[in-house]
Amino acid sequence: MTNITIAGHSMTNRETEVLDAIVNYLRKNSGDSSTGENTSPSGDGRFIPLTEIFQRTNIGTSSRRIAYRLDALGVLRACEISLIRGTVRLEPSSLWKDRR
Repeated sequence: MTNITIAGHSMTNRETEVLDAIVNYLRKNSGDSSTGENTSPSGDGRFIPLTEIFQRTNIGTSSRRIAYRLDALGVLRACEISLIRGTVRLEPSSLWKDRR
């Protein structure tokens, strides 16, 4: 197992799975015009509800809770993902406004 640290947080395997699922879903379905493995997002994609990524099941509920925890820890922000009112979107860090 490889230890991954993002924004000072050492990720568990489950947290890594949830983050990968969010990133992959956003890259494929958000409609952002310039996101990829080597490019930052342009921030023009749509907001996607977490319930669209993680269905309303026990595992889906667990995954959504992990996503909220990753947001609170600053991991999503470090990955240029904004989570606002249960929706996620790829956004370059230059568009971030302090929400706290």
